[in-house]
Amino acid sequence: MLMTANKKANYIDDLIYKELSYKTVGCFYNVYNELGPGFKESVYQKALVIEFDLQGVPCHEEKRISVN
Repeated sequence: MLMTANKKANYIDDLIYKELSYKTVGCFYNVYNELGPGFKESVYQKALVIEFDLQGVPCHEEKRISVN
């Protein structure tokens, strides 16, 4: 189901961290546009960590969490 323009605008307005969300999605596109399709997930993950660092987006690579 595609979002209508009105719903999409409301979705963006409701984001808590608009700037961080915008930068994060931009990093995803930069990595994909640079590498293209066909790589294993681990390749994209490593490239994304590098891109986040270049763009000043804080991240933790494969941080362990406790599940109860």
